[in-house]
Amino acid sequence: MKAFIPVVMIVGLCAPVLADEVPQQQAVPAEEKTPSPAPEAKEEKPKNLLSLEGSIDFTNEYLFRGYKQQSGGVIIQPSLTLSLNVPELQTEGLSITPYVGTWNSTSTVSNSPHDPKWFFESDTYLGARLESGNWSLDIYYQYAAYPGGVWTSTNELDAVVAYDDAWLTKEQWQWPVSINPHVAIAQELNRSDNIENGTTGTYLEFGVAPEVEVPLLGTTVTLSLPTNVGFSAANYYLDHNGNNQCFGYVSTGLKAELPLEFISGKGFGDWKLVGTVTYTRINADSAVDANDGHRDAVIGALSLQFSF
Repeated sequence: MKAFIPVVMIVGLCAPVLADEVPQQQAVPAEEKTPSPAPEAKEEKPKNLLSLEGSIDFTNEYLFRGYKQQSGGVIIQPSLTLSLNVPELQTEGLSITPYVGTWNSTSTVSNSPHDPKWFFESDTYLGARLESGNWSLDIYYQYAAYPGGVWTSTNELDAVVAYDDAWLTKEQWQWPVSINPHVAIAQELNRSDNIENGTTGTYLEFGVAPEVEVPLLGTTVTLSLPTNVGFSAANYYLDHNGNNQCFGYVSTGLKAELPLEFISGKGFGDWKLVGTVTYTRINADSAVDANDGHRDAVIGALSLQFSF
C-alpha cells in the first residue's frame, strides 16, 4: 500500500544512464499503444460499507526497493487495511474507495539498538483508490516508524497506476495469461538516514505481473511472475560519489495463490495461501552497500491472506 508527475519527463532524465546500463529495457506497455474498445461493464455484487483485508507474511529477508532492511531468523509481517465503500462514491464511471491501514515487520533476530528489539518497523498509511473502467489509481500517505530505533521515522507520498488487461488478453485474444502492468512513484517528504547522505528522494517503478489460472485438485491455483524495475528520479539511489544513480534494481519471481475453500464462503470471509520466491539484482551503489556488498538476493515468503 503506498497531480501525478509526468512519467515521460522522468524517464527522459534517466535515458542516458539506462542506455549504458540496461540496454535490454522493456518495450512500451501495451496499454500506451492504440487503445482497443473497452469491454462492457460487468454486474458486480454490492459491497459492504466497510471491508477488511489483512495478511500475515513469513519471510527469510526483508528487502525494500533493493535496500536490505532485515535478514536472519524468522521475519513476521502482519498487515490490516480497512476500506470505506460509500455508495455515493461508487458511480458507474468512477468509484472512490478511501482506506486506512497498517503494515508491520518483526523478527526473532533483531538489529534494533533499543527495546522492543523484535519490533523493527510499523507503517501507517491513509489513502484512496480511484477506479474507472480497467484503470485504477492509488494515492496514499505513508508514515514509517521504527520502534527499535534502527532509523528515524520517515514520511512518504505514493501513487500507483495499474491497468487490468484481462478483458483484452483473455477474453478477446483468448490468451491464458493477463499482463497486469503498473507504474508507481513515491516521494519522500522528510530526510531519511537509511541511505548515504540522508537526502529525500523520488522513487519510480515500472512493473508487470503476468498471471495464469491453473486447475489443480478440484480448485484453481493462480500463478504469476511479478517483475519490477526500480529507478531513482531524484536521489533515491546514489553512486559512491553521492550522485543520483538512475537504475536501482530489477526483480522477478514466481507467485502461487491457493484459495482456502474450506474456510472461504462459510461466513468467515475469503482466505488464501500465497507462496512467493523472488530474485533481485541490485545495481545502485547505495543499495549494494545496504545489502552488505551483495548484488543478488533470493527471498522466499509464505503469506496467509484474508478479506471480509
